[in-house]
Amino acid sequence: MIIVPQEISQKAFYSIPIFVVCYFVFKYLQYEYAEILLLLALTSYLHWRKVMKISIVKILDIITSVSTIVLVTIYSSKKRFNSHSCFVWNTMVIIIIIAFIVNEVLFYNQVMRDAVEYAIEDGYHYFTLGWTAPDTIFRQHAYHRSVYTHMFFFHILPSVVAMYCALHSHYWDQCVGKIDTILDTKP
Repeated sequence: MIIVPQEISQKAFYSIPIFVVCYFVFKYLQYEYAEILLLLALTSYLHWRKVMKISIVKILDIITSVSTIVLVTIYSSKKRFNSHSCFVWNTMVIIIIIAFIVNEVLFYNQVMRDAVEYAIEDGYHYFTLGWTAPDTIFRQHAYHRSVYTHMFFFHILPSVVAMYCALHSHYWDQCVGKIDTILDTKP
């Protein structure tokens, strides 16, 4: 069962290339797990091509997404990120978790449940928990809200933050190393 119309779900295609950009940054910085970002781009593309309530592709995309977050959190936080970048990334993970819960609760209440008695009648609002009737402008808004929220909080923002943390840690360590070398040299 398709739960988001394809003409709306496929808008997520615009944000998926950021995983490839992130791959090149991580590969350049010699992160051992950079290839998972290419797998994430592939599974995301396949999932958002046709968003199903449950499917093998959806399960693979979820596994790849969670694995990517876990790898960046555990591996990079312990071995590659400096303390500032660890703080920034761990804050990002908390934001991802909160955004996921809010987006899922809103999507369930606005689209998935069959509770006509809670239908929106006076207007759609971003955080409304009211159910939206099929084939209405309110339902279209709910689909768009869900897709755009996902694109921003699960594709764009984590990728940008991961690249920032990786680049900041790499170049900060190089700068500190050069400063230490300069300070350690005696005339």
